[in-house]
Amino acid sequence: GLGTYATIFYRYNFPMENEIARYGKLPGFALNEYLQLATELGLPGLLIFLWLTFVFFKQTIKLIKEFFSTGENPWWVAGIFFASLSIILQSLVDFNLHLPLIALTFIFFLGIIISQTGRSISLGRKRLFFILLLVFFLFCGNLLKFISESYLKSGNWVKASWFNPLDSRPHQYQADSYATKYISEAKEKWKDLALKEFQRAITLDPENPFLFRSAGSFYACLGEKKSAINQYRKAISKNSTNAFFHFELGKVYLNEKMWNMALKSFQEATTLEPYFLEAYYYQGLILEREGQLNQAIENYSRVLEIKEKLQSFATVDTGYKKKLLSFEFCNLAALYNQLAGVYFRKGLYPQALFYTGQALKLEPENKIFQQNLQLITEKSKKIKKK
Repeated sequence: GLGTYATIFYRYNFPMENEIARYGKLPGFALNEYLQLATELGLPGLLIFLWLTFVFFKQTIKLIKEFFSTGENPWWVAGIFFASLSIILQSLVDFNLHLPLIALTFIFFLGIIISQTGRSISLGRKRLFFILLLVFFLFCGNLLKFISESYLKSGNWVKASWFNPLDSRPHQYQADSYATKYISEAKEKWKDLALKEFQRAITLDPENPFLFRSAGSFYACLGEKKSAINQYRKAISKNSTNAFFHFELGKVYLNEKMWNMALKSFQEATTLEPYFLEAYYYQGLILEREGQLNQAIENYSRVLEIKEKLQSFATVDTGYKKKLLSFEFCNLAALYNQLAGVYFRKGLYPQALFYTGQALKLEPENKIFQQNLQLITEKSKKIKKK
């Protein structure tokens, strides 16, 4: 269907190996008019477009030959031919025909060339009226869409929805706004309004996984575990390659102390995105709690390993990559201290001393780190005496 590429794409997403973000492609368009037509209008729509293009160029070449045979200069036909050829070729790598000016120009060229065939179509008044009415509605539809976009950018979501009632985004943004107000003010009316707007957005765009993710996040804030899990599962069913969906679902499970389910979600996140720092960290926390200390060390160490590699990465140029590599969940000193604690539990005191020392280098005044260093040192001395 029209306008569905941005949401349907995720069903067929594929990884880019040897990249920081394996599933970091977030396109809203195919960047190829022919693929876009095939996606939104199906094979029949693509074949109709290709047939019209073939007829157009065939007739253009025929006209050029006729001009040459009569000794006339076919300059204007040649101009149309090369201008149209540039549009068609650019369509292989761009979405130029979605721009009204270029599309209308191409239609204008098509009309000129076809009119030179000498054939005419007799239109009755009724048929002409319906054709003009159809053109009028198509024009108004596009105009209303552009007006809606301008209101959307200005933050006037009510008017944006009024001019384009089929667009889910005004309802999504309004829902996010109400959700933010509820979190800050804790008034029931904001909660009810947010849930209504989320439902309206989902009704208009039921294939959009990000709407279910936003609703799931809000339900999680409300403490409604079952609803949150249900919404996240729906999001994952429509976009199973989004590591952040799995991670956020894992956080819901974690808050409910559903350790195994949380661990599976975090593991799925790092399987999809091997550079997802925070997902490794939470795996480490759960594994440490479950007494699987070697696996906990592996996950904490993986965070440090990726952290050290960050300097060798050329650029972290997208929000998706920045979120994967974000280290806001835990400062480096705390992670060193966490590792020291795991090694201490395993009785590996030299390693525990090393990582406690690393933590103190970063935060020398931290009393907890100082106490840990003293405890590990005393324990290590007792072991040596034995």
